[in-house]
Amino acid sequence: MSTVKTAISIQDGVFHEVENLAKELHVSRSEIFSKAVQEFIEKQKNIKTLKTLNKVYTQESTEEENKFHRQALKRSLKVIDEW
Repeated sequence: MSTVKTAISIQDGVFHEVENLAKELHVSRSEIFSKAVQEFIEKQKNIKTLKTLNKVYTQESTEEENKFHRQALKRSLKVIDEW
């Protein structure tokens, strides 16, 4: 995988924590930042998906959907009674 060199500005405290963590884990600062950004991006994707699902599931059901659910429930209860 190719890499791109970039410059970022971060608070001194964050830099020193990353520096110490990199030494402790025997990895580069770049690897820590890269993994952190990858996790952040994945989290944002998950949040977006969750918001979309919440929007879908909070919408009112149509009469057609309600009718389908009632019919499915009746069929399920009939099968249970017959069993």
